[in-house]
Amino acid sequence: MAHRQPYAYLLNEGTIERPRLLSLSPVYSQKKVTLLEAPPGFGKSVLMAQWAEDAGFKGYELSWYRISEEDNSRPIFFSNLFNLLKSSLPTDTGMKNTGDSLEKFRELSARLPRKHIIFIHNLEHLRDRKVITALNNMVDHSGLSVFFVFAGNAGNMLPVSSYRAHNQLTHVGAASLAFTAEETASLFTGMLENQDLDVLLERTAGWPVALWYQKCRFEAGEDQILTPLETEGIQLSPDLEEFIEEQVMMALDPSLGDLLTSLSIFVKFTIKQARFVCDGKDVESVLMKQRLFPLFGMAEDVPDGFGFTPLFHQFLRKRLLARDAESLRCLHKRATDWFISQNMPLDALRHAAQAGDMAHMLDLFISFGGVEIGLREGVEALEDIVFLFSVEIAESEPQLLFSRVLIYMKDGKFAIARSLLERAVQRIASRGEDPSLEYYQSIVVMLMAVYEDKHVSREEINRYEEQSRQAMPGRFWSQGWFNNLLCMMYYAVGDMDKAREAATISLEFYSLADAAYSQVFMHVHLALINNITGDLLQSSRDLARAREICEKQFAADAGLSAIVTVLQADLDLVLGKEGEARQKIVSSLERVEEHEGWVELFIRGYVTGSLTEFIDGSPDQAHAVLDRGCALAVRRKLPRLERILEIQKLDLLTLSGDLEKARLLMTRLSLEHPPKVRALVEEASFQEAYRTVLAWSRYSIREGRQDEALKLLDEVSGIQDREKHFSFYLKSAVLKILALDGLGRKEEADDLFRKLASGADSRAYVHYFTGEGKSFRSFVGNHIKRVTLSQLPPEVVSFIGTLMADGNEASSMSDPANILTPKEYEVLQNLSAGHSNKVIALTMDLSETTVKFHMRNIFSKLGVQNRMMAVEVARAKNILTSP
Repeated sequence: MAHRQPYAYLLNEGTIERPRLLSLSPVYSQKKVTLLEAPPGFGKSVLMAQWAEDAGFKGYELSWYRISEEDNSRPIFFSNLFNLLKSSLPTDTGMKNTGDSLEKFRELSARLPRKHIIFIHNLEHLRDRKVITALNNMVDHSGLSVFFVFAGNAGNMLPVSSYRAHNQLTHVGAASLAFTAEETASLFTGMLENQDLDVLLERTAGWPVALWYQKCRFEAGEDQILTPLETEGIQLSPDLEEFIEEQVMMALDPSLGDLLTSLSIFVKFTIKQARFVCDGKDVESVLMKQRLFPLFGMAEDVPDGFGFTPLFHQFLRKRLLARDAESLRCLHKRATDWFISQNMPLDALRHAAQAGDMAHMLDLFISFGGVEIGLREGVEALEDIVFLFSVEIAESEPQLLFSRVLIYMKDGKFAIARSLLERAVQRIASRGEDPSLEYYQSIVVMLMAVYEDKHVSREEINRYEEQSRQAMPGRFWSQGWFNNLLCMMYYAVGDMDKAREAATISLEFYSLADAAYSQVFMHVHLALINNITGDLLQSSRDLARAREICEKQFAADAGLSAIVTVLQADLDLVLGKEGEARQKIVSSLERVEEHEGWVELFIRGYVTGSLTEFIDGSPDQAHAVLDRGCALAVRRKLPRLERILEIQKLDLLTLSGDLEKARLLMTRLSLEHPPKVRALVEEASFQEAYRTVLAWSRYSIREGRQDEALKLLDEVSGIQDREKHFSFYLKSAVLKILALDGLGRKEEADDLFRKLASGADSRAYVHYFTGEGKSFRSFVGNHIKRVTLSQLPPEVVSFIGTLMADGNEASSMSDPANILTPKEYEVLQNLSAGHSNKVIALTMDLSETTVKFHMRNIFSKLGVQNRMMAVEVARAKNILTSP
């Protein structure tokens, strides 16, 4: 059907302007052919109308042709186009419609008085190869002033390779036509918050028609604004359903439509999976021919896989559920069998449940091992599966009882977990000997000990190791978990060599089992071990790997990513990146409280949270963080966590100079007398012992009892050195420096400081030095007076500059560079180049007296007393760039 200017009805006040697409019009590209190719609903007609309107303003002649089924007749098609173009001539030239003569068409196009754009829509209706070939020849024979814009659903047969080869083709696909975040925000102005817009855009893949219908529903008050975004998919309005059925599904080959509907039991799938479940040999050829991107297409994160847009998947699922129950059951049964063959328990169990086969589901749950599922795939996923079973089954089957123990344990509800564990043990006893159940029982019992923070002796560890080797099933994951638990237990007693060995072995087995969730925890454990043993670079790499796995495979698991973020915050603080640490801990600590029960993680989280607040100048808020942690410890009956956080309070009181309150707290903690180090290490965990000694020593040094502190620190640092607990050894060494300095043993203090500053591992733990506050900066300032800086290694001088920079005037400025005047900054730059006062004076055309005046101001503002430190402090605070 031919029209002159039919596009006006497509434009209205609600049409979104899309400047990024306007430049693709032939008016601006000057390309002979422009092809708009996308599934229905991507705004091809509207975009052509916008282009046509703009071209009209620019003085172009326009023609619009909508292809129908009758155009598959070559004479009819050419007759219609001939008449359309002939009507564009200013006068009747006497040319007659001669059917499909290309020569006549070339003559006609050459007579057009000005540039002409022919818009041809519904290209997908052309199926006759002769007509398509003739259309291509028509484009080739048209005059230089004629441009063509074709639009149609993906998969048309128009040959465009020659135009692309000659740079005469503009191809606009679905990816370009989909709404961007900015365009979506413009469409929903005043209706949705940014986070809801992001969700809406992700679930629709920017499909314009879906966004438009959703907007209409909002405007009509049919949906509460947030309701659609809180469910798994946006709500399909009747209008949108009708559009998809009539415009998308009706245009597909029936076999493809039926296949896609059947495959909607998955969100993503592979060709092999589709062939297995749908029992079809030609599945691959059918799928490869479809052109529905981005509604359906290749999935980037699944090798040789396909996936649906959430909204299109929701539509197909609704279509699938309209089928008879038996066909649905068969589909889910085949899906169950597929996932069993791929050793994917969660998916197998979910499809068994949807097939309504509870007996098979229970058999699968027992064979896979419920506890293993939870530790391999995540407790939240396990919880979803457990609650698919009836209460009667959940209360009687030991595997389900063990699984519920794990769920409640992770949630910190130990009393309920204990009760369920006792019930499971009774069930096992009534059934007789079962090595598999006894194995899972041992896992739950030992994990309960870890989460309840029970003291585990080395004898108990050895006994568990022996029992597990005898009862452990010969599967990769089981061997990984066995070593995982050993790692946790060895870590708890402070044996880092054994813990690292177990963690490394566990990670290898988890990799062989493709257990990504479990791998995250082993990378986390290795990060903690390397942090304590002094390899912060490797600790950072371990956390980066854990974060990478979380982002790729468990993006929706907020609890898992929060675990990694808390430990990254702890590491950032150690490295002296207080601002980054504070930002991370604020965003993640609350999630960890909700989703995790591991005491070590709570210790790191609350201590880091309190220190970042303290460094930020908010001591009250720092204590509030610790109070929150103590409340959780009381609620979950975790006495070690409570005591360590109380000791952290003592540290903060000491560092802030409030020794009276610190003294009262020490009395409450029964720390009036020096703790007995060896007895403390044997009775308590190594961390509690170390933190107690450090807090007591720090307080004693402030009170003037340096000799008592030094004696204690000498003893504990020997243990720390022997056990390779480098991070705690370093903390003890820093306090020893202050104790020696306070006793007047300056030379010994200086030697120990230079020894620490000379080690790259020590220098990485910036916060362990700067965290002691003014007392340590004072020592460093006096140390500089006692040594010749030029004789020290450059890395030591630079490290001293970093320590001096912390806490001085420059560090308190929002923009450190602005503390210096332009002249002072220029003097400082000359200083960093190693110039003498005389050279600086000549370079800047100043007197040496004026240079010295600027120098004194620089020293005062940077809190230093010599030229070398001025440069190093300036570099540390980014006033000067490093060489």
